[in-house]
Amino acid sequence: MVNKVTEKYFTHKDFAFRAKGALKAVVKDTGFSVGKEIFRGQILDKDKVGSVIYSGIYKQKPSALKLQGLRPEIDEADLVKAFEKQNKSKLIRLPKIYLNRKWNKTKGYGFTISEFVSGKKIYGYPLAAKADMLRFTKFYNEFKSSTLKKPFVISEKKSALDFTLARVEKWVEISEYKNYLNLKNYKIYLAEYSESADKFLPKHKMVFSHGHLSPDDILVAPEGQYVLLSNLFWRWQPEWYDLAFNVYTRLQQLRDKKITIGIAKRYIDDWIKVYKTIPAVKKDRYFERKILTMLLERSLGAILIDVGGNELLFKDKERFDYFVKLHEQIFKFLNNKLINHNI
Repeated sequence: MVNKVTEKYFTHKDFAFRAKGALKAVVKDTGFSVGKEIFRGQILDKDKVGSVIYSGIYKQKPSALKLQGLRPEIDEADLVKAFEKQNKSKLIRLPKIYLNRKWNKTKGYGFTISEFVSGKKIYGYPLAAKADMLRFTKFYNEFKSSTLKKPFVISEKKSALDFTLARVEKWVEISEYKNYLNLKNYKIYLAEYSESADKFLPKHKMVFSHGHLSPDDILVAPEGQYVLLSNLFWRWQPEWYDLAFNVYTRLQQLRDKKITIGIAKRYIDDWIKVYKTIPAVKKDRYFERKILTMLLERSLGAILIDVGGNELLFKDKERFDYFVKLHEQIFKFLNNKLINHNI
């Protein structure tokens, strides 16, 4: 069992309308002093808010209050506690939890009050520089070697192929509903992806990791520790998906039309080159094939929903068309590279 978010796109009722009432009740019950709203978790669209986070003060400590409107399969605080029981790293940790109330069916929400981490993201925008890449690999080596001793979420017994194709099926369904793209034009992409997935994904094993290991979810605290956010997303996923997610997060966030396909290609190649210095990666002779397979999945996701289904970007049609085209080019680059890979 893992927490599902995108899968609930069609069934989730917007929490934004209830968040104010929930906030008022939590403040009354806990004494939390509200500062300001700092984050809204959305299932792709602004009218599908699943959570809201506020800064503030709790028991004289700078804190963050997360109101969880979207019902989780596993409470985030339980995942944090499970991680803390086995984490041996002195460099990586999760935010300290001060108070937690699990999601309540009657109330329609749960909440967590945790420390407010005043750190900087492990690297910024628009793309990682060489020094940023090296910093990330240092973090990842520590993450792989010292934090996870055994999985703390039960596997759903899905293969890498089943895991991925189920996601693609949901993306297509959402894309059809939004109708920002003419999906008839993307049959060739879906067919090419299906062929590559059928060929390469059966060779991937499923591993347990953090499903949102992006630069936006890794803070560097003032004392130098790495603090992981978005801890709702610990799950089983295809190996090296976490490294692909890191690369593609910034690519799908691009909005500057000065970024060309040439820049994107070099960016991907540079990341793969740096990744190959990680000790755990060095042990996998098939790493490049596997990371290309995961990046291909991410590029298809960008085309269909992360970029091609972005409601804000769609309002700027010229920019929308440019970046959909860019991710189409990235998809072709990755697929050709994967097909022609020697191992």
